[in-house]
Amino acid sequence: MAIYFTCPVAPIRPMAVKPSHPGYGLFKHYRPMDAGTNIYIVDGQVTTVEPDYEFVTPEYVYLGGHINLITDAEASLLTAAGYTVFEGVPAVQSPPLPGNDFGDADPGPIVPGGFGTFGDGLFGEGHFGGTA
Repeated sequence: MAIYFTCPVAPIRPMAVKPSHPGYGLFKHYRPMDAGTNIYIVDGQVTTVEPDYEFVTPEYVYLGGHINLITDAEASLLTAAGYTVFEGVPAVQSPPLPGNDFGDADPGPIVPGGFGTFGDGLFGEGHFGGTA
């Protein structure tokens, strides 16, 4: 089983950025949008305050709202700081689509169906010009 951590989200972003926005009158009746909280581990300490990168390099950075695969050591630090981690089975990845397996020496056509490249053909011709 793998251990995962999801940064918490909070309703901190207003729907309309400025009171002068035309939609402010309508959007002031809605709750703020959820925004993720970034979590940093600096010198073994868990914090939400972004460090000054000129002087300090965090060991780990977890971006808000993302699901992060973490190690046991990271899980113990986050749990001690009061955050919740969870165990789960990693998602099964789908096999690549035909033509998109870039590991082969000859990957074949990238886009099936005979699409040309951008700018291929005269104006008004081709797949995006309407006459093909």
